[in-house]
Amino acid sequence: MTRVSETSPHVTEGVAGDMRTSQQRDGGGAEAIALSYLQKHGLVLLDSNFSCRFGEIDLLMRDGDTLVVTEVRYRTSGVEDALYSIGLQKRKRLRQAAMKFLQENPALAGRPLRFDVIAIGGLLDEPHISWISDAFQDE
Repeated sequence: MTRVSETSPHVTEGVAGDMRTSQQRDGGGAEAIALSYLQKHGLVLLDSNFSCRFGEIDLLMRDGDTLVVTEVRYRTSGVEDALYSIGLQKRKRLRQAAMKFLQENPALAGRPLRFDVIAIGGLLDEPHISWISDAFQDE
């Protein structure tokens, strides 16, 4: 497991007439921050918010030949709370959703698969970001 942490300046702005809850807006803002962060580190976006009966995958990225399933977690209380919010059931659903994505995208099925977590803590205009690569390797 590789862990990278840093504070990243990133400003998000609201849109007039946005009917999402503040949690949905914050989640979308956190995903945008995570996407930008991963792209700056060389990963390429393949899909976002892939949804199926098993749940949703926030970001599907490519890191070289590796398909990276990325779960983004945001907590104002801090990165540690964001990390601890991913329980066994969530990890199981992410694995199932990844298998469904590969069934629907057979050209990607032969690639190595990795599960990463981007945990974001603090305020979104000055977030603290922690990237855990291969976060579920022990399971």
